[in-house]
Amino acid sequence: MSEQTVEQELPQEQHLLQWLRDRISGTHVQLYTPETRTRNIGPAGASQRSDTLHIGQPFACEVLSQRAGYLTLINIGTSGDVILLTPNHYGDVAASHLEAGRHLIPGAHPLKWDDLKSEGFDTLEEQGPQGWEHLIAIISDTPLVGDATLQQAQPAGPFYKLQDAQLPHLLDALQSAPADSLAFDMTSFLVIAGDG
Repeated sequence: MSEQTVEQELPQEQHLLQWLRDRISGTHVQLYTPETRTRNIGPAGASQRSDTLHIGQPFACEVLSQRAGYLTLINIGTSGDVILLTPNHYGDVAASHLEAGRHLIPGAHPLKWDDLKSEGFDTLEEQGPQGWEHLIAIISDTPLVGDATLQQAQPAGPFYKLQDAQLPHLLDALQSAPADSLAFDMTSFLVIAGDG
């Protein structure tokens, strides 16, 4: 079986993860989950680290960027769903523009606590099921996700669930962008059953 055939058999979210893993720089963007302080450990790191979140545990993340740009914050959940956290339904794509610096998500911008609370969210909580979850932060000179993509995506609370057909477009946008026009980082953590 050829390498290309094997690649085509992977789910779309795995293509995206693999492309990012092959190119992670971490020099312009750092992504942390305060509770775990993980950075790009992936499933292979499970035996070396105990970076976990329990189902039902509140979480937040922090994006530290050395450059201004448009934030695309993606969660690839344990279910395989690809959820777009930013941009989100609280603002158009232009609202996802960040200045260089440290940004707590949710926080003051671009995913505001006040907006979440108005929707009945006191916290963001890990939903499960058990398995590996991935948060990806991408800062780009131009938006990677357009308003038309948001209109086609399924609402998932205040966020958007990207459809399988939309993932190749996102990967194409990443692959065709000049290397110096984006920076990204990824953090992975293990989701386990809640404390008893």
